[in-house]
Amino acid sequence: MTATKEALIVRTIHPSLGYSVHVETWDENGHDNLGWRHRELLTTQGAADLVASERSDLERRGYDVEVTDREVSAS
Repeated sequence: MTATKEALIVRTIHPSLGYSVHVETWDENGHDNLGWRHRELLTTQGAADLVASERSDLERRGYDVEVTDREVSAS
């Protein structure tokens, strides 16, 4: 049986503030030793660069990576 390693990268736009990027990883036993990482208030290019870097690193480590975008509504 092949071990399943998965990662989720969420890039969130915060209107008028910038982006945050959240990375969470897990395997068949639950969250693994990479845990989760979070960076806030990045520029558009900074967020894109961080997502590309994280994705590349995680795929190199054998993770199946999903990237999703979301927007926080202004209050």
